[in-house]
Amino acid sequence: MNKESLTVENLLSWQEILNFAEENQGFNCDILKKLYLRKSQVDQIVPNIESYFNQRMIESLPNFPFDENYFNYRLEIKMDKNGKKNLVIDKNTLFQQIIYQTTDQYIKPEYMQRIFSIPDDQLKEVVIKELKKNIEILNANLYNDYACGYNVDSKTKISKEDYKNAILAKRKMARWITKNYDQFYEYLDQPLPPEIVLKDISKDRFLLFIVSYSLNQSNLLKTGYILVNLDNLNYVNDYALLVDYLNSENGVPYTCNFHSHLKDGSSFLITSDAIIQQFRNFCKEHHDKIKDYAFATSYEEVLKKNALATWKRIQSEKHAKNIRLNFEMIQSGKKITLANYQKGSYQKITSTKEERQLKLKQAYDLLEEKMEYFAGTNFQMELIGIDTFAGYTAYIYANGVVVLEKLYKRITKDKENKDVIVPATEEAIYVMNYTEFAELSKYSKPELIQEISLFQNPNVARILHTQNGSWKDKVTKWITGNGYGEFDYEIFDQLIGNLKEENKTLKK
Repeated sequence: MNKESLTVENLLSWQEILNFAEENQGFNCDILKKLYLRKSQVDQIVPNIESYFNQRMIESLPNFPFDENYFNYRLEIKMDKNGKKNLVIDKNTLFQQIIYQTTDQYIKPEYMQRIFSIPDDQLKEVVIKELKKNIEILNANLYNDYACGYNVDSKTKISKEDYKNAILAKRKMARWITKNYDQFYEYLDQPLPPEIVLKDISKDRFLLFIVSYSLNQSNLLKTGYILVNLDNLNYVNDYALLVDYLNSENGVPYTCNFHSHLKDGSSFLITSDAIIQQFRNFCKEHHDKIKDYAFATSYEEVLKKNALATWKRIQSEKHAKNIRLNFEMIQSGKKITLANYQKGSYQKITSTKEERQLKLKQAYDLLEEKMEYFAGTNFQMELIGIDTFAGYTAYIYANGVVVLEKLYKRITKDKENKDVIVPATEEAIYVMNYTEFAELSKYSKPELIQEISLFQNPNVARILHTQNGSWKDKVTKWITGNGYGEFDYEIFDQLIGNLKEENKTLKK
C-alpha cells in the first residue's frame, strides 16, 4: 500500500493554519467557495456557514430581534490578549450592515467607511450614535404619508401597512442594539471554531489564500523594492519553507492552486509555485539589501513558531522510528518476567567457590529487586532490547523520562534445554530524556559516562546500584517529578499499532 502524500490537510490543525495568517486579515464567505475541499460541496459552503452563524446568534441571544436578511457575514483573523489568533466575525463590517439595514435613508459608503475606520474598542460610541439617528428618522417616517408606500432601495411600491411593519422592525433592531450593545459585542467577540466554520474548506487552499494575501499586502507585485513590506513577506517565507518540507517528505513537488477574479470579472489562477517563485526571485535579486532581516531559515523554525504541536509530533515520529531500530515493543522469548522468575522458570548458575557463589547470589537478588521495583512503577511503555541491546529494558514514563536498565548479560540453554539466566553485574542505571533516548542508547558505557561527567549533558544521568537500596529512591524521584515534560502518546500508540500487525503478542 502506497504511503499517503503529506499535505497541509493532513499535517496541520486549523488553529495552526490561522497562525500562518496576518492579524486582521479579513474575507467574505463567498471567497471560501473557491477553496472547497470537495467540489460537490461548493454550492452549499456559504449557505452552511451562514446557517451556522444564524443559528448560533439565535441560540446565544434569544431576545435579539433576528432577521437573517440583515446580515452578510464577513470573517476576520484577530489576535487575542494572549497572542492567540482566532477566527471571528468582522465587527466593523457587521455594524455597518446593521446601520444600513435599520434606516431607509441613503448613506454614502465613503461616510460609513470613514467613521468605521477605528479599533473595535471605539466602536460603541459610533454605533450607538448612528443607530439613534436612524431611530429618529424611523419615528418621523412612521407618520410621513409621503414616505409610506415607497421602498427607496428597490424602487417598488408596497402597502402602507407593510411599510409600517418594516419600519417598526428596523426600529426594534436599532433599539435593541443601543440597549444591549455590550452583550451583543461580547457575543461577536467570541472566537469561532474554525474546524466547524471551515469544515468544508481545503486547508491547503485556505493556507495558500492567506499567504497570497500577504504577498499582495507586501506590495511586491505593485512597486519597487523600496516600498516592499518585509514583514508581510515573512509569512510567504514561512510558507515556502513549509512547502520545502512537504517536497522532502513526499519525494515529489507539492503544488496547490485556486481561481481568483479581478474586478473586471476576469479569472486567474493562484498557485503555490508562483507565490514561492515570486518571493524567491525577489530575495535573490535584493539579497544584499534584505540579508539582515530575520527570515526563518528552516521548516523546524516555522513549525515551532506556528505549529508547535505538529513540530513535536514530527520529532516524536522521528524518535519512535529511531527507537525501533534498536528495541522491539513486543514480548519475546528473551524477556524475563517477574512471575516466571519467581516461579523458578529460569535456571541459575552456581559456583563451588564460596566467594564466587556469594557474588552470584547478590547478583540474582539484585535482579529480582530490579524487576520487583520496576513492575511496581507506572511506566507507560516497556521496550525490550534486541541484538546488541539484549538484556536491556527501557521503561518510558509520562514525564518524558526513560530509565535504561540492564537486567541480564545473556540467557543460555543448559543440557536439559532449560533457560539459564546470567544476571548483569556492575551495571549502572541510566536516566534519559525520551527525545534523546534513541541517540543516547547507542552510546557505549564510557561514552555515556563522558556525556555526564565531561559534557554535563542534561539529557542523561547515571545512578549506581547501592546495596542499601537507595538507588530506588533516586529513580523514583526522576520518574515521579517534572522529568523532561510529556511525550506524545499518539505517536507511540501509532507505532505500537503497526507492530501489532507484525506480532500478536504485543506487550505494552
